[in-house]
Amino acid sequence: MTTPTTTNQLTLNRAHGLVNRQLAHWMQATERLGSFEQLASPGAWQGIDNTLG
Repeated sequence: MTTPTTTNQLTLNRAHGLVNRQLAHWMQATERLGSFEQLASPGAWQGIDNTLG
């Protein structure tokens, strides 16, 4: 049988894991967004430049 303390600890552990996964995801996303070359090829960027002038 689980006690309220055990249930609370399990809930906290799950929340901690979720927050850690979200943090890792967004840290990786910001690294990738910081490098335009990883988002699109140089030719694609050149096409945008040509289109927009």
